[in-house]
Amino acid sequence: MRSTLVKVAALIAAGMVVLSGCATAGDPNVAVTVNGEVLTETRVTELSQAISEVGIASWKAQQESTQPVASRTPEEQAAYETELAKQQVDMAPGKYRVAVVGASIQAQLARDAAKIANITVTDAQRQEVISQNGLSALSANPVTKDLVDGLANVQVVFTNASGLQAGKEAAAKAEVQLNPRYGTWDPSQLTLTGTGSLSTSTTAQR
Repeated sequence: MRSTLVKVAALIAAGMVVLSGCATAGDPNVAVTVNGEVLTETRVTELSQAISEVGIASWKAQQESTQPVASRTPEEQAAYETELAKQQVDMAPGKYRVAVVGASIQAQLARDAAKIANITVTDAQRQEVISQNGLSALSANPVTKDLVDGLANVQVVFTNASGLQAGKEAAAKAEVQLNPRYGTWDPSQLTLTGTGSLSTSTTAQR
């Protein structure tokens, strides 16, 4: 499961992470604003926590299927608990915050790109991506379902040549205000980079 969650971070590709409402630039409870739509720090925390919990639960289930707790010797149980502690560190919620924020930006752009390129992502395409990337557990979780659906949407849209080009066009026009804790938004690469001040990317600045 850890490798699956690493994919979530590495792909930086997720769905519409419930961007809604409005906010003032510099608001500490705002992670990012994309064309006026807001992703709050509270929502980032909720998603990151859920990803961590699903990861730990999946790891425990895998261990139980391999060696049930009832069959473990005291030494084996001690080794299990040591490894569990390591897994909890490796899959701590904080590990996923940047991925969730970067993902939400890409999700907005993918949604815009799909409209520009007239692309419709089917349920079958979405499920194929979810299955191929081992994201079924996250997809089944009500907190992360939209996130995973979006992962699939972005994969489908941005692996289409027309969709990718449309995504670059959408990125060039987008206004992105990013909380400095997450670095800066690079529209040319469709990703977050480094650290720094609140980043605003607009056509006028290009």
